[in-house]
Amino acid sequence: MKTFRQHLDEKTEYYLDTSQDNTEKYVAFDGSYWYTGKIGMRGGDRYLKFAATHGKNSYFEKAKLKKTTPEKLEKDVGFTVDFKKLYKR
Repeated sequence: MKTFRQHLDEKTEYYLDTSQDNTEKYVAFDGSYWYTGKIGMRGGDRYLKFAATHGKNSYFEKAKLKKTTPEKLEKDVGFTVDFKKLYKR
């Protein structure tokens, strides 16, 4: 039986946008929405979350994104990444 995280990782693809130099270089795609990385605060600790990016579908489809794995992405970020939820707002 698959865990929730395995199911989420299976459906979601993660990319690095090398043209960006901030948290927006971390990109996720769940098959219908594009998400970019944003900094969140929880209990005084910061973490990376993915928030939906509206109106930029053509940018992501044309951009030279480098596909990555969740493990490599978290290592590149250097702090906790919230893979459990993709924020639509």
